[in-house]
Amino acid sequence: MTNQQSEKITRSKITEALLRSGYLLESRVESKLRKQWGYVEANPTYVDPDTGKSREFDLFAMSMQRAGPNQYDFVFAVLLAECINNTQPVVILTKEPLVPFLHHQEVKLAGLPVKVHDKQQQDTWEQLSDFLGMEGYHHYCEGRVGTQFCSFAKKKSGRVEEWMMATHEERIMTPSAKCAMSSTIKCRRTSQTGDSTATKT
Repeated sequence: MTNQQSEKITRSKITEALLRSGYLLESRVESKLRKQWGYVEANPTYVDPDTGKSREFDLFAMSMQRAGPNQYDFVFAVLLAECINNTQPVVILTKEPLVPFLHHQEVKLAGLPVKVHDKQQQDTWEQLSDFLGMEGYHHYCEGRVGTQFCSFAKKKSGRVEEWMMATHEERIMTPSAKCAMSSTIKCRRTSQTGDSTATKT
């Protein structure tokens, strides 16, 4: 048996490894979400829209709010979370948007209805974000917008070590983006099996 095989990790090294990982952060976030949102599922899976393979993400949280007098008049908010314990800060570069009032059209919505029919104008349809007037309150339409992001890593050039910008896109952004895309596709497919329109009174 080699020394590597017989060596046993110490308690201090276990602590160091856990602190470097995202497990403890995930546990703290899950606890907070259970208190604030109610329903939380840890380590659910989704289908990667690029490869078709099943993948796992950290947390799925959902809350609901009654939105009308009928039995099924509810609005559901869904949060998909990846908990990454970055060893270095992440910097987001921002700028003033050119047309902030149009950014509500970029809000990702799924479910029923997907569009609203105006009784006063029979041939007119509105997308849900316009009907709800999101340009007046949604945070997409307020303040500066993030256009680029980066983290930092030490790079060695000869004998000198210096800090350099590093994107880490695959680790920081790609999993969350794919998960959100997969969930949106799933919701849209579900909505196509039911009544996808509503009438505005």
